[in-house]
Amino acid sequence: MTDKIVIIPGCSDLNRGDQALTWETKRLAEDCGLKGDFYLTTEKNEPVSQSIGYGLNIITPIIEHPSRAFSNKENIKYGKSLKTKWGTIALVDFITSLFYFNKLTRKLIKRFLKKEKRNSIEIMENATAFFMKGGGLIQSYGGVTSTYSAYFWVYHLLLAKALKKPIYVMPNSFGPFKGPLVKSIVRKALKGCTVVTSRETLSQKMVQEELNISIDNFPDLAFYLPNAKLDRKEIFEQFDLPLDRKLVAMTMRPHRFPNSKTPKQDYELFKNEIAKFIEWLYEKGYM
Repeated sequence: MTDKIVIIPGCSDLNRGDQALTWETKRLAEDCGLKGDFYLTTEKNEPVSQSIGYGLNIITPIIEHPSRAFSNKENIKYGKSLKTKWGTIALVDFITSLFYFNKLTRKLIKRFLKKEKRNSIEIMENATAFFMKGGGLIQSYGGVTSTYSAYFWVYHLLLAKALKKPIYVMPNSFGPFKGPLVKSIVRKALKGCTVVTSRETLSQKMVQEELNISIDNFPDLAFYLPNAKLDRKEIFEQFDLPLDRKLVAMTMRPHRFPNSKTPKQDYELFKNEIAKFIEWLYEKGYM
């Protein structure tokens, strides 16, 4: 019987960092002797063609983000109406998700699932192992949504434990764990995993002191990426980059300033300051 290895949590090709860590998780699992079919949980309509080309099979996560039911084009400020709708969906998802932990209720609910979701649970039931890819597993800063957010992010770990599957957590960042029941949820998810690793000593210490779980510390999986066979001059010419400047790579992403009374203005200020920083770097001879 072919081994089935499930990689969690979800990831799309849009996030290059998570994509690289997912692919490295697969490569590491294969180096350790796991040969078979690899599955990656990904929400619907996410671009995943590159990951498919890398040999990953795509399956639907058992518990999905509540935004699937109510789209919102304005992603800087979430109003009370949208939060209420998402909260309602999350409550239904939470109740439904509990059925998968028990063999009898899982068998019952499978009869009512759509084909994609039923396929996912059957693959997980027959999985050889679960791998939590490297990255940032859980950061909770408190607030009304913190408890469900923690549950959402570690749900597939809890499910894997209920299915009695070995779980390998690749080097991750952990914490803070602020919010009602957040520590208990994360502790339950990590306790009993076959391997749990952090990617820096701060996270290792936080898990030890706040969750009372001893874990090992290893470098981020990105450090194990094989060198690309690229010619620097050729790449610079292809993208019209100046050969006399050192390159600086930056990650820029939206921040919603959830605790601010003026999130739109703060976001504009954020973008303007980033622009100023880029101009400063250029003046210093970087690209």
